[in-house]
Amino acid sequence: MVQQLLAEVLANEAVLPGVRWLRLAAAPLAAKAAPGQFVAMRCGEGADPFLRRAVPLSRSVGAEIDLLLPADEPGRRWLAARRPGEAVDLLGPLGRGFTVDPDARNLLLVAEGLAIAPLLGLAQVGVEQGLAVTLLAGAATAAEALPARLLPAEVEYRLATGDGRLGLAGSVNDLLPGALEWADQVCAAGSPTFYQTLWAAIQRQRLRAAADFAQVWLGTTIACGVGACLSCTIETRRGSRRVCKDGPVFDLWEIV
Repeated sequence: MVQQLLAEVLANEAVLPGVRWLRLAAAPLAAKAAPGQFVAMRCGEGADPFLRRAVPLSRSVGAEIDLLLPADEPGRRWLAARRPGEAVDLLGPLGRGFTVDPDARNLLLVAEGLAIAPLLGLAQVGVEQGLAVTLLAGAATAAEALPARLLPAEVEYRLATGDGRLGLAGSVNDLLPGALEWADQVCAAGSPTFYQTLWAAIQRQRLRAAADFAQVWLGTTIACGVGACLSCTIETRRGSRRVCKDGPVFDLWEIV
């Protein structure tokens, strides 16, 4: 059940250049949220900006939720400026999140840039379920790489950076060889171009690119968030789908 609530800001921390980590008190929402879902956040006290902003849930911790929030446009800049003690208007949890295969033992997470946000909660769930969790992540520079302290200590965190100052020199694509063979399930977040690369890598390294092996998070622009406006509709192997309602998590086989 989707709920609207005023969530108190408990913490607001700068974790990357132009990116904030918000912790909100949102007990009714946190109890039902799943990794890969999102919240629709009001971005002002008046009518401007008019539309809410869809922000992926990074993590649910007890009665609290965490959000990785880039302050990259007026609405998100307003949200990023909220101080502890202030409240923000949330609608959620929205969308369909990731589903962990009950038979999986080795969970591989793959993130391109700031798309890493919806995978953080999934890493936590995987650890809690006793899975071996590996996160492959790429960033343009070392300064833009997610700090390891935001991940459970049990997660194996492998980095690639474009400037080569942290981890492997290159992109997250360069981390894929050798990682896909042992994975029981892959969950990824990145661009459509990256998903094409991931699909090709799966085909090469696993011989057969089957459905139900890889799930991906689509970060397209979402307007209403509840499937009414149809602005986020995409074409898939199974026909037209609304990212906000039928996703934002899809089987990789379905969208490539």
